[in-house]
Amino acid sequence: FWGENHIATDGFRFLAEFGSPTALETELRARGPRLRTLIKAAGLWYPNVNTNTSSKFRVDRTHPKVSLVSMFGKY
Repeated sequence: FWGENHIATDGFRFLAEFGSPTALETELRARGPRLRTLIKAAGLWYPNVNTNTSSKFRVDRTHPKVSLVSMFGKY
């Protein structure tokens, strides 16, 4: 879905710059069978920026890979 020395897609850019996952999710789902599972955690927005968010997932020998993307911002 991405690679070193490649320009970020609009979906990745919108997530990184604005915290909006909508375009990225659309891009990933368009890849069909290459995307096994999409897990989204709740975002942390003002005034709850000092709280926690989490998601659970499992990897095993058959499916050992996971990719993570997140927006890191400051308020």
